[in-house]
Amino acid sequence: MFLHSLARADESTDIIQIFQPPLYLFPSWTTPREFLCRRYWRVDDDGCYIICIDSTDSEDGDASSDEEDETDGFIRGELHSVFTVSPRKDSPADVGECLITNIVQVDPRGWCGGRPEFGVRMLENCLEAREQIETERFVNVCVDDEAAAATGDANDGLRSSRVMETAAASDDEDDESPSAPGGAPGAAASPTISTHPPPFKKEHWQVHTGEGFKVRGKGYKEDKKKVLAGTPMFKMIASDVIETDSPMMGGMCMNPNERVQKALAHERANPDQPAPPFVIAINFALPGPPYYHAVMYYAVEDMSLIDGTSTTHPEFSALAKKMFLEEDDDFCDRCYKLIPQIVEGNFIVRRAVGATPAILGMKLKQSYVRNPRFFELICDIGSSSVAAGVVRLSIGYARTLVVDLGHVLQGDKEEHLPEQLFGATRFLRLDFDNPTFRFSKNYE
Repeated sequence: MFLHSLARADESTDIIQIFQPPLYLFPSWTTPREFLCRRYWRVDDDGCYIICIDSTDSEDGDASSDEEDETDGFIRGELHSVFTVSPRKDSPADVGECLITNIVQVDPRGWCGGRPEFGVRMLENCLEAREQIETERFVNVCVDDEAAAATGDANDGLRSSRVMETAAASDDEDDESPSAPGGAPGAAASPTISTHPPPFKKEHWQVHTGEGFKVRGKGYKEDKKKVLAGTPMFKMIASDVIETDSPMMGGMCMNPNERVQKALAHERANPDQPAPPFVIAINFALPGPPYYHAVMYYAVEDMSLIDGTSTTHPEFSALAKKMFLEEDDDFCDRCYKLIPQIVEGNFIVRRAVGATPAILGMKLKQSYVRNPRFFELICDIGSSSVAAGVVRLSIGYARTLVVDLGHVLQGDKEEHLPEQLFGATRFLRLDFDNPTFRFSKNYE
């Protein structure tokens, strides 16, 4: 097997070409295979080094094609692979040792597509790496003295399959929804915001109770310990996955055809049915085409939780004031933290996505829409080739995935600890191959 790097996209992404010589599969030899792939890599907080390899259709990194492509005597196959290089938990400084794990999914195409030999050959690369390391270790006596970084909290990626609260879809269900810590009754304050326009199918999203997420504890600066997050601060009122004709980077909360503006218009016409005093929207703009926005809406009923005056949650309130009410984009970039958890799904996707909390604004382009009645964070996933690659991989397996997303404000100072989960959502088995998502025309 031969590998050739064709182009470097950025500091953590390149396009590679992998050639597999002919294999003998009784009763004949196969045609050699070629795999054109995007390779991207990262280092997690626990010291693990992750390398993801995913098929692409061109050197600019476009998504892979389903068509068989034979050029220059090669058949182009499809490859998805994840390498994990894990340091020892108790790694002393003078021990150069790690665990390499490789998960491979390969479709060589052609008549041998159902045979496992190509996947086995890919996995043999790990054995060759081990043999090379052993050779260097004992023959050349050349041991790398730089040990891998110490592992972080092994429980950061705690998976949860706890009981979930099904998202409300009617006024009666809204009235019975449990309140958030700030007394938020969710959509009960304004039926319009949760039902107009209708959110996408309720079997594909759920309100999360917060169980399973871990955040920094009160003494984190000293002991580095994390604690269970508990119930989110704000009540989730709706979730949308929307297809658009182009990226809607001006935000959904400003769109006159979307739920926040409709709820405010309904409030003006019906003062006895007010919208929540404040709405927080987290909007992930997925790369396309086709273009999708995954938007989660949370209601703030107790304004003291975000204006710095809360006596029950003073640490959170101080951070929330700077995040949601002030106009400091740099602070927002450093403050918003996403905790992803793949509860069910393909192992390749689990490793590619990871479970380490991420300050997205330090790696992706984020923009903010501020209004006295709402705050919207828009995260442009396509602004990072690594993130875009991970999302494309995840979309390919979306029908088998159950994903939990937790939203936190990063507590870097002791006065901002313990951290609090301000919102959480579960997405279940979204179908991007045969989408039934609502379409919204770009209003900008």
